[in-house]
Amino acid sequence: MAHPFGSQPKLKDYLEWACSEGCDYKEGVNTVNGVTTVTTIKSPDRKHFVVVSGVQQSELLMPTYINYLDRRLNMTSPFPSWPSVENEPA
Repeated sequence: MAHPFGSQPKLKDYLEWACSEGCDYKEGVNTVNGVTTVTTIKSPDRKHFVVVSGVQQSELLMPTYINYLDRRLNMTSPFPSWPSVENEPA
């Protein structure tokens, strides 16, 4: 299968990187109208966080989703993102 943006990381890869940078994460299950995996990631300074709902750790992350995670955590990951964080207005 071709990947238009190159090899994308899985959620577990992003979590491993985030933890190596000082982030914490918790994973749980939401059982409202079915079973949904919910992961909460907190930035190293604990001032920023993001809730990831319905994404398993083995799923690939698209560049736009990596951009979303980076923006919410106020961090710049080494993974390909689009649009890149550097090109966004302050």
